[in-house]
Amino acid sequence: MKGVIYNEEEGIYLGECMGLGFWSKMDPCGQEAACLFESEEEMRKYIESWNESEFKHNEFKFVPVEAKGDYATIEECVAAGLPAWDPDPTLTHMIMQKEK
Repeated sequence: MKGVIYNEEEGIYLGECMGLGFWSKMDPCGQEAACLFESEEEMRKYIESWNESEFKHNEFKFVPVEAKGDYATIEECVAAGLPAWDPDPTLTHMIMQKEK
């Protein structure tokens, strides 16, 4: 079964664009689904490919998700026991501003 990358601090790894990683708890940037990995081994190899990063020192988990497509939807991640996220970047920005 395919799965997603999960980290308690950053949340679910949603994907990458132009070298930047996006996480459900950090900045979901409008993403309504997370990228899937074939296995924990594939996930580990992917993490090891990242350049020097503070994320390398965090603990990552491979969480199996029953996904119907090529990506895991918010609902599918929740069904796997992971926290939901709000993909609305405006809302995320407002929450981050309130926390400052």
